Parts: sequence; structure tokens; C-alpha cells
Amino acid sequence: MSISTNNSTDDNARRIEELFKAKSVLFVGAHPDDIEFYCGGFIHLLWQRGVKITFAIATRGGKGRTGHAKSRLEAMRTFDQLNAAAVLCNSDLALVDSSTRVTREHEEHLKDIVAEAGVEVVFYDYPDKDLPNCVNALANDLGKLFAAR
Repeated sequence: MSISTNNSTDDNARRIEELFKAKSVLFVGAHPDDIEFYCGGFIHLLWQRGVKITFAIATRGGKGRTGHAKSRLEAMRTFDQLNAAAVLCNSDLALVDSSTRVTREHEEHLKDIVAEAGVEVVFYDYPDKDLPNCVNALANDLGKLFAAR
């Protein structure tokens, strides 16, 4: 399901109504805080309507930094992500922590997340763009999980 400015208003409205009927939605983002910036209000609204929300974050958001600066930035962004998830929707959070590929360990972690949360819908924060490598890896893996059901 794609909710996008490329769709008609009626198509998006119908898709949003379908989303509100879901019991559990997994939001996938490249970095901590991406999802909240793109659709934090929408996430909170879904949660208020009784939808279980889970986040899967592909990286810790420290790329481009090294050493102590990288560790500090990743710690800050992870802390902020945990707090945002708690405030917006009392959400479960999965930090997959991959850069460009998802390992067997990541796959097992994702399977557990999807199974435990009873995920019905996966929502990405890049509907109209080429996905960053880390999100592509997650998207491909999640696609395989749902196809195998």
C-alpha cells in the first residue's frame, strides 16, 4: 500500500481508511527520528485508534562520523528514538543496525518482530524515492517475510 502525493486524494483516503483498520503496523525508517519527522502525528493518531505500532530502524544514524563523535551521535539518536517511540505510541522499537545489507541475524530479529507484533501492514517513510541502501535491505527482507506467509 502506498500513500503518496502521486496518488489521487480519493486513493489516499481509501488507503488511509484501510490502514486505520489494521491491528498492527510496522514503520520502517533509515535512521532514528526519520519516521517521527515524516509522520509522527499520523502514528499518534493510529495509536489513539488502537493500532499497535512497531518501529524498525535500519541504522543508528552515525554514518559520516568516526570514533567518539560517532558513538556519541549514535547514542543520542538512539536515546531520542526510544523516547519518541514511548511518547508517540508506547511503541516497540527494533534497531536493526545495518548499513547496506541485512545479515542472517537481522533476518531472524525481523521475523521475531513481525511475529510477536502480529504485523499486518509495513509503512516506509520513502514512498516516492529510491530507498537508501539500508532501507532497501530491510524492505527486501520484509518483502520476503510477507511473501512466505
